Amino acid sequence: MVTKKKIRKKYSVLLLRPDTVADIYGQDTYYAHVKALSVHSAIAAARRQVMKVDNYSEYKGYPTDYFVLLVTAGHSGDIQWC
Repeated sequence: MVTKKKIRKKYSVLLLRPDTVADIYGQDTYYAHVKALSVHSAIAAARRQVMKVDNYSEYKGYPTDYFVLLVTAGHSGDIQWC
């Protein structure tokens, strides 16, 4: 029997930080590059990453406090806003 190896793909995820950690509410974002099996697991990985960076434990809130703004396939470069 041949087992198929699951390949993790690269994703870029843009998250909006919650008001409890944002410097300017509605304008403080986090851009993560992760490897995951699916879009949903990429979002979860990005949320875990930002929670660690922000020292935002589940005692203070929930991973879903970080709102998903954008998910793209691949590790995209820095976003340039006009």
